[in-house]
Amino acid sequence: MKRLRRLYITGYGLTPVKRVENCGILCEDDRILAVGGESGFSLEESDLEIYRIENGYAMPGFIDSHIHGAGGFDASTPLVGPQTLNDMSIQLARRGITTFVPTVVAAKPEDMLNNLAALAAMMKTPCMGADAVGIHIEGPFLNPDRRGSQQFVRPIDLGFAKELLSAGGGMVRRMTFAPELPGSLNLIEMLVTFGVGSSWATPRPEKRTPCWRSTPAQDAAPICSTACRRCTSAKSR
Repeated sequence: MKRLRRLYITGYGLTPVKRVENCGILCEDDRILAVGGESGFSLEESDLEIYRIENGYAMPGFIDSHIHGAGGFDASTPLVGPQTLNDMSIQLARRGITTFVPTVVAAKPEDMLNNLAALAAMMKTPCMGADAVGIHIEGPFLNPDRRGSQQFVRPIDLGFAKELLSAGGGMVRRMTFAPELPGSLNLIEMLVTFGVGSSWATPRPEKRTPCWRSTPAQDAAPICSTACRRCTSAKSR
């Protein structure tokens, strides 16, 4: 089978180490073969398709590790409405996001378990746009005094935590909870056992509430985002 070769030439290419002006990106089928200045490529090949994007930028795809919905789809209520996870995936790809982690907020226990199970079932089918690589559970083990927009907060319950992970069908990658709550160390140990990272919603007096990620392989590192601040540090209602 003849391979399809394309050369994309854009105003700028952003790589992890530098910005390339008049950047050429040589692709063969679905693989990128080379990235560099336009002058470094032969434009005379008969089987080469050339696409010019004037004044454009080419860059690696974005990764969104905390997003609740897009394209009319809400990850917290996956069975409500006609839109699906695939619609969310396509909409994100149009905005330059290539990988994402749909986030489920706390709800009534039965609803939360059903929502997680439904979302996990959707994730078994590959999306046509950005890749959904796991589920982020936000709550319900949050500080009631700093719950932000979350309505269904509760003390840490390891039994319910296991039910949540089970409903997620092995797709849960992160959980947001308040580390100051009793039982948090036991919850962390359980999450590590299941291979789940954690985002800690914890107050810091001199600044806004940050989120902190802790995984078995690394110490806590800040990963603040607007969405996290909205959900974990907004004034209680």
